[in-house]
Amino acid sequence: MPTLALLLRRVHPDRLSVRTFEGQYLKCGSKVERSELRPDPSYPETPLLLEFAGSDRSGHGHNLSNSIYILWRLTDHGWVEVGRALATGADWVPQIRFLALRELGGPPPADPQLASQTARQLVRRLDEEFRTLSAADRQIALGMVYEQVAARMVESVPENGHILSQ
Repeated sequence: MPTLALLLRRVHPDRLSVRTFEGQYLKCGSKVERSELRPDPSYPETPLLLEFAGSDRSGHGHNLSNSIYILWRLTDHGWVEVGRALATGADWVPQIRFLALRELGGPPPADPQLASQTARQLVRRLDEEFRTLSAADRQIALGMVYEQVAARMVESVPENGHILSQ
């Protein structure tokens, strides 16, 4: 069974899917220079590696085997296992996400520049799409977009309840 590793750049605290983890994929067992473990400043100073280590071969017939996921941290003495999870589905994600966020010192800080760039791109895209609509259709579309944006604002409120907390 093929294995792979993800050199972690970022862990999204509010996602519960494989998309929770961002970074650079590496082939397990490949030789990587220490300097390559921080390809740019957006990667943590202490490298973290999420490894899909294959199957534990516990399944038989239609009962699936557990997949093995291991989180590693690089120290002066080499790679140290932070934790591991066994799962037949995506149950491993919250376990590893918790450990990875703890290793990274919590959720990433707000990035106003990235947020501003994303907002500009969205507004530009909206303007392009609305250009072809009549005034009445534009009003309908804007109302629908407003509802979708409002729903996402509610979903994005952090646990402390402050929308613009830092």
